[in-house]
Amino acid sequence: MIKKEISAFFALTFLFTLLTLSPSIFVSAQNFEVVEVKSVRDSVTFNQPALYKVIIKNSQGYPDTFTIVSLQTSFDIPTKTIIIPAASTESTDIEVFPLTKRAGHYNVRFYVKSEQTRDNVETAARVNLIDLSKILVFKIKPEKLDRGMKNATLVVQNIANVEVPSTVKFKGAIDSEIKFILHSGVNEIPFAADFEKVEGGKHTLELSYFEGETLSFKRKLQLEVNRFPNIEERKESSGLLVRETKIILENTGNVAQDFVYTIPLTFFDRTFTSFIPQPEIERDDDKVLAKWAISIKPGEELELIARTNYSAPLVALFVLFIVIFLTATYSIKPVSVHKKVIRIMTNRGMAYKVMLSVVCKNTSVSNIVLRDPLPHLVKLHEKFETVKPDRVTPNSLIWNLGNFVPGEGRAVSYILHSEVEVIGALQVPQAVVSYTVGGKNFVAVSESTSVFS
Repeated sequence: MIKKEISAFFALTFLFTLLTLSPSIFVSAQNFEVVEVKSVRDSVTFNQPALYKVIIKNSQGYPDTFTIVSLQTSFDIPTKTIIIPAASTESTDIEVFPLTKRAGHYNVRFYVKSEQTRDNVETAARVNLIDLSKILVFKIKPEKLDRGMKNATLVVQNIANVEVPSTVKFKGAIDSEIKFILHSGVNEIPFAADFEKVEGGKHTLELSYFEGETLSFKRKLQLEVNRFPNIEERKESSGLLVRETKIILENTGNVAQDFVYTIPLTFFDRTFTSFIPQPEIERDDDKVLAKWAISIKPGEELELIARTNYSAPLVALFVLFIVIFLTATYSIKPVSVHKKVIRIMTNRGMAYKVMLSVVCKNTSVSNIVLRDPLPHLVKLHEKFETVKPDRVTPNSLIWNLGNFVPGEGRAVSYILHSEVEVIGALQVPQAVVSYTVGGKNFVAVSESTSVFS
């Protein structure tokens, strides 16, 4: 009894193995047979169905309806019905949908049922299930992208014999969506992307791969853009009394820049100029420098503002001018007197000619009296070349010059001679002018002078 059960077990095992390993070998019932399960597409991904053509022969003398039903839980075969005339052979297509996410080779069992006889025939389809996340290799070329490039190429290497409608989406330094049909082998797909705005250096992109509209997997992909550091500087000025100068620094490169911006300061700048933002003020030998620590990203602009207030120094200069003017006006006397002595030869020998000039400057004056003391050791010549003095004393000469208007002047002169020879310099006393302005009396004195023998 035990031997019969063992024999029956091995017989069933052999039959199952035969059906499993050779699904295309026909299997039959008494009234019909499955001639062949022919593969149309047996290598598939998790998100696409395998496709087979099932050929069935109806050996009965009447038409029959046959139903195809799945036997497994890891794959789904939608129920399919076919009507085959008497003594005829027909075929129908079936799709096998993966329900598992484990790659490998599978024998998917299903059976064909006759509605007339209720007979069943079990058979199988061989499926090669592929995990694209394990076999696809992605890269972008060229390996180093130049700033300003508008497109690049996505390279996808596929070692499996599958053809899949695909979409790749990038997220990160670039945001792009690429649609293509994935073929076996090397796939090169051009795509558009603006690398002008991508910072130079290495970046990690998030790559999302879709089979049709279904997300299959995500992956990290490296991207490298050549570095191009560049800072442009321009200046804008406005205002008159308060002069505002903007220094605009723009990062037109693709690399973040950290540097120190420096300008020299004059004493005027330090006194009358304010800055936004406030710089660090440093001394370097005999120079004073304003320094800003700058950090600016690609595409960014930074403004440094200098406001110079010219109104304060102009007001100070105006006040100083008024002070100087008033000082000059009130410190400079309205009448000046000048005295000059030169040596001359006369019929009496060596003599001295004394010349006096009185000038009214900026206001009218009255009662002008010129007094000129006579030096010792000399005598007055009796003749006068110009206006004679109104009074002559032993020690001085006096002229009553009257009233002067601004700009009016008078010059007088006389001659002195000495009966003895003067050795060295002859010291000549200062001339004195007295006058009246606005009811007040004033005095002006000439410069002292001397003449050498």
